[in-house]
Amino acid sequence: MAAMQSRGLLGDYSSPYRDLMPDAGKSAGWTGVRRLAFVAGWNTGNITPEQLPKDYAGFADPKWQGRISMEYSDSTGM
Repeated sequence: MAAMQSRGLLGDYSSPYRDLMPDAGKSAGWTGVRRLAFVAGWNTGNITPEQLPKDYAGFADPKWQGRISMEYSDSTGM
């Protein structure tokens, strides 16, 4: 949406629903209508919080191979 806005393809608009959205989800010519949330969970009987990586990139470590799962589209860049 930001790319379309930067090319002047979107116009200003107003809506009572737009006013209910957080500022982070709207710009001059558009309003985000959904938010994506990612949640990590683990079996606390097998893995302690100290063993977890500090960020998602840490799951690329080979020690996690076969030990994690994720939504297919998140793993393929779809």
